[in-house]
Amino acid sequence: MVELCKKYLGKGGIIGFDIAGHESDYPLSIHKKALELANDLDIPITVHIGEFPQTLNNFPFLLQNWKICKVQRNVTLH
Repeated sequence: MVELCKKYLGKGGIIGFDIAGHESDYPLSIHKKALELANDLDIPITVHIGEFPQTLNNFPFLLQNWKICKVQRNVTLH
């Protein structure tokens, strides 16, 4: 997906790479290779994290490893 994103970046409506999903079942860390490639190719990245309280461990992973242009939806508080 990242390679397709790079191929069409700035053409045909592609403006970046977005990762979203149910973090409890699919933590951000499983997308490490995609994030690395997007960083290497200078593709803007948006991630959706912190939507479930048990997934707050995604924040340190995100902040120490990636050039993220947008973090979406913030944190659910209970």
